[in-house]
Amino acid sequence: MFSSKLKELRIKMDLTQKQIADSLKIDRSTYSYYESGKTCPPLESLKRLAMIFSVSLDDLLEHDTASSAQPATQFNSTRVEYKKNIPNDTSALTNQEKECIVLFRQLNEKKKTNVLRVMEKHLEDFKV
Repeated sequence: MFSSKLKELRIKMDLTQKQIADSLKIDRSTYSYYESGKTCPPLESLKRLAMIFSVSLDDLLEHDTASSAQPATQFNSTRVEYKKNIPNDTSALTNQEKECIVLFRQLNEKKKTNVLRVMEKHLEDFKV
């Protein structure tokens, strides 16, 4: 899981949450939310975190399949449940959503599958 990986990398480098937060130019409490899994950092912060920890962005975000109880499967868009209050209309994409699409298109197929799995996992975490 991303949040535990963040904490593990920080501890491994003997850094405090405050030191990382200062480097990202955010409050310590905001960074604490990243490690606790309450929020996910924006793309620019993810890039900066990868630089701080000297890992690739891919390694930072990669799901640890060894610890996963569920075997890796191909992404199946029919499993994705959309909330009724979130439009599926692509004509009204925000700049952030457009940036995600542009970045996604630059990935190879394996990495695209991994990104989609991470997104599915985040959706599962918020199911009521």
